Amino acid sequence: MRIQSSRGLTGATRVLTLLIVFVLGVGVGGIAITRPLDEKADLTLFWKAWGVVDRLFYGDASVDARVEGAIAGMVAGLGDPYTQYLPPDDSERFQEDLTGEFGGIGAELTVKDGLITVVSALRESPAEAAGLKAGDILLEIDGEDATSMTLNGSIERIRGEVGTTVRLSVAREGESRPLLITITRDTITVESVEQEQIGSTRFITVNQFGADTVELFEAALNEANAARDQAVVVDLRNNPGGYLDGAIKMLGMVLPEKSVLEGGIRDRVAVIERGKEGGDKRLIAKGRQIWEGKLVVLVNEGSASASEIFAGAV
Repeated sequence: MRIQSSRGLTGATRVLTLLIVFVLGVGVGGIAITRPLDEKADLTLFWKAWGVVDRLFYGDASVDARVEGAIAGMVAGLGDPYTQYLPPDDSERFQEDLTGEFGGIGAELTVKDGLITVVSALRESPAEAAGLKAGDILLEIDGEDATSMTLNGSIERIRGEVGTTVRLSVAREGESRPLLITITRDTITVESVEQEQIGSTRFITVNQFGADTVELFEAALNEANAARDQAVVVDLRNNPGGYLDGAIKMLGMVLPEKSVLEGGIRDRVAVIERGKEGGDKRLIAKGRQIWEGKLVVLVNEGSASASEIFAGAV
């Protein structure tokens, strides 16, 4: 089970992942009731409602399903579009996506102003070929109203068997009426890092911060050094993000161990986390600097989450 939160980062969908395990004793034998972690919480009404369901619900009142629904409702009640509850199946799919291979149309989605919005269409994906663009707002999915769907609900409807089609109605800035886009589903394989040498410059495209990205990025920088390249361009355009710790490790490969800022010296701060209790936590880019030459970072409106952190730190 996963609760994912990335509040306050533009378009961020996968920056910080908080794993929270609820020991509720759920299983074949039922549920074990324990004292609330927050002593101030009055769950009297909750347990009254639980009892009403036990007595009056005409059907199979599954304990597991009710617990899942209660957690989902609690998180939804926060009113924050960037904090979402992922049940076990969705959490597993989330992990599969970061391995670089999944089924679908090849588009990254998020919730913006309460609406399902395209972060980016992946390179050479069915979504890109069909003309789906960053910033498009989903109005309908196969004729169903998408404006009231959850993020996970919209993903479930868009995914399907390879070779089948999905029809999207989208609102796009500058267009006076909705656009209808039909996309044929395919197996999506995302190479998290690609590289190309043009003259004395090495272009390293980072498509997402996945499970193998750090290793592939390090290899690309080593090749740049071996080839005596004069400059490295890190292309983060349309990169929706991924593992935060991966981005921090990669920053350690390109940032000097000491950086000069406004006449002084600072540590290699990748990002500063600020929690509800106050106080700042500085996440430092550690490790040996591999690349010491010229460095350019490319971003666009499809760069989100860990991409923003990487670019901002540089």
